[in-house]
Amino acid sequence: MNTQRKLMATIAAVMLLLGMAGSALAAGERVWWKFDESSGTTASDSSGNNNAGTLTNMAGTEWTAGKLNNSLNFDGVNDYVVRNTLSANITGDCTVSVWMNRSGVPSTNVRLMDLATAGGSGMQLVVRGTTGYAGMDDAGGLTSKLFWDNYDFTRDPAILRDLACPALLSMARFLTKTVRDYDGRFLASFSASPEQMINGPWAPKGKYYQTVGCAFDQQMIRENGRDLLAAAALLGERNETVEVQQRQIDHYDPVQIGWSGQIKEYEEENFYGEIGEYRHRHISQLMALHPGTLITRTTPAWLDAQPLLQAVARTARPPDSAQPVGHAPALPD
Repeated sequence: MNTQRKLMATIAAVMLLLGMAGSALAAGERVWWKFDESSGTTASDSSGNNNAGTLTNMAGTEWTAGKLNNSLNFDGVNDYVVRNTLSANITGDCTVSVWMNRSGVPSTNVRLMDLATAGGSGMQLVVRGTTGYAGMDDAGGLTSKLFWDNYDFTRDPAILRDLACPALLSMARFLTKTVRDYDGRFLASFSASPEQMINGPWAPKGKYYQTVGCAFDQQMIRENGRDLLAAAALLGERNETVEVQQRQIDHYDPVQIGWSGQIKEYEEENFYGEIGEYRHRHISQLMALHPGTLITRTTPAWLDAQPLLQAVARTARPPDSAQPVGHAPALPD
């Protein structure tokens, strides 16, 4: 089966904690599935709370060698482990820790874990597919940008120390691992621009165009990295994540100009609109303009390219419609 349509995941352990864990077996622990069994369709609970999990749509032959002892191999289609009679409700703050090795990208969202009480209160662990929203790189960077903007507006050192820097640092710890080195450029892999679907008479409906290093991802990864380095400098913060970010920061290539003079949405795009929906007013490649701050008067070539996209967006209307579509109205002229 095509790995773009199927996710293979090997999970070595799952732990659910209520509150902060001070040790391997914390007082607030609810579930600890080690997945060290070698047969059967039951995952034993090592927390002492008798919350064993049931392997669902699995034959009991999916046990395999793991990082430590054994693990479970999920097919990425409909395999999951469920416990729908938890011994206590999941309320308040909680932490879920999962040790997972995955390969491939599913076309639809895939459920791996299902934890609930008899009354139905609980949570699921779901891996997003390509027909879900477009991934964590851009959305995470967009969220952390809000924390930095909060500090940048208030200049409150407490906000910088307690909110902005921790958010940026945590996001950078993840984002610096989502990129791969392509001839000296660090590009998000894989990457999909939100809402931009494959088009054409033979294209599957509702499927994202998959690539590496789309502008949306690259620009928000760059924004998060630049804000983190600024925050770290103000606080005198030096750690491994900051050092990795410093090495990567000038190699994201966040803005590229195409043959139409446009800021490109995709690396392999030449003319405006040749990939995806031409008439869709989708301009996520301008995240570097807003809410980002990469496109300014100090980057005149980039600044000159962005009005073309807005002009095309203003004139693009779907057939038989007086209303435009997409996000362009949110941007200033």
